[in-house]
Parts: sequence; structure tokens; C-alpha cells
Amino acid sequence: VDQSDVVAAGIDEDGDGDTETDILDDLSSADTDTTQATFAFGGNYNVGAGDTFVVEFASVDNGDAGDHGVTVRINPQSANEARSGTVTLTES
Repeated sequence: VDQSDVVAAGIDEDGDGDTETDILDDLSSADTDTTQATFAFGGNYNVGAGDTFVVEFASVDNGDAGDHGVTVRINPQSANEARSGTVTLTES
């Protein structure tokens, strides 16, 4: 997966599953390997407590559909603190 595979990126600010803020224009790079995905953004948008990042990419072979536990680092250059999170994989 690289940046050209990302078809949508946004911030869900109210937990309803829909993105209120489209941040695809701020995506500067995307890279994955067998154990991690890294998405870099330019920093032009603010993320608040409780916000959810939504990144959708096409033409990727996922694991099993459903929710999976992940470790997330937001802005590791400033505060490299790992947090637990959930990634949701879908069939389509």
C-alpha cells in the first residue's frame, strides 16, 4: 500500500462513524509492511480527545473482517507514547 491506494482520510469527531473533517488533502505519505501501517499528515488539522482517524484504502488484501486490537502512535516526533486502539477491517 502506498499513498495512491488511499481513497479517503478523515476525522470522525462525534463517534457516529462518519467523517466530519476530510483530511485527505493533508496526507503526505502512506506505507505498510506485514506488521504496520504508517500514514503521515502535514499537520494542518487539529485532532481532539475522542476523535477517530478514518483511513480507507483500495486494492488491499485484509485479514479477517471485524475489529482488531492495535497499537497507535500519534505524532511520534513529539510524544512517542503508544496507545491501544481498534482497527476495523471490512469486506468492501
